[in-house]
Amino acid sequence: TYLLLTASGPFRWRGPGTELVPLSGESAALFVNEGAQAAAFLPDGRMAFSMTRSGLLFLAIDGRIEQRLDRAHGFPHNRVQTLAPDAQGGVWLTLHYGLARMQLDSPLHLHGAAHGVEGGSRRVGRQWDRIYVANGEGLSRRDPATGHFRPVEGLRLGSNRLLALDDRLLVTSGGLKEVSRDDRARPWWNGSLYSVLAARRHPGWLICGGPVGLSLFEPATATDGGAAGWKLLGN
Repeated sequence: TYLLLTASGPFRWRGPGTELVPLSGESAALFVNEGAQAAAFLPDGRMAFSMTRSGLLFLAIDGRIEQRLDRAHGFPHNRVQTLAPDAQGGVWLTLHYGLARMQLDSPLHLHGAAHGVEGGSRRVGRQWDRIYVANGEGLSRRDPATGHFRPVEGLRLGSNRLLALDDRLLVTSGGLKEVSRDDRARPWWNGSLYSVLAARRHPGWLICGGPVGLSLFEPATATDGGAAGWKLLGN
C-alpha cells in the first residue's frame, strides 16, 4: 500500500487497478473547500501541506490534524506556494513576497530583501547540501555562514524551476541552464521554458514544458572536452 500526497489531501493506493482511498474522514474533510499547493513528508513521519488560503497544515501519519499555521502565527500571507524539508529539521517555504524557513519548535523566520531574496520566490531546491531559490530576478544560493542569499552568476532573466539530477543542478531561465558548484550558470539551450523533469525510462533525458508545449532534450556528447550537456530533440 502506498501513501500519496495530493492536492486533495493524503490517499492510500494499493496499486494499478485500484482506487485512491482517503487516509481518513478527518483528513478528507480538510480539503473539501480548499486544495493544497504542495506537500511533503517530514523526517518524523508527519505530512505537511501548503494550502491555497490557510497557510501550512500538519497531519499525523493516521490523518489526524496536528497543527495549522497561518497569518495569525506570524506568516506574512496565508498562501504558501511550495515547501521543502531540510536535513536540520526545518521546513523552507516559498511565499508570494519572500522565502521563509521554519523550525517546527521555533518561531518563523522570514527571508526578504534584507537577506538577498528579491524578485518574488518561485521555487526552492537543494543540491550539494545547499539551498537554492528560483526567483523573478534569477537564482540565489543561501550562505550558511551568514544566512544571506547570493545570486548565481550568468542568469539575466528570472528562473522558473530547478532540477537536481545526480550531481548536477539544472534551471529553466531563458532556456535550459546548468549551475556549477561555484555558482555560475552555463547555457545548454536558449529559448523559453517553464518546467524541467527527468525522464524515468530514459536516463539523462529531460522533459521540459514551455509556451509551445513539451520539449524533449537528449544527452549531448561534449566536443570541447568539458562536461556532457543536452540538446533539443523536438517539441
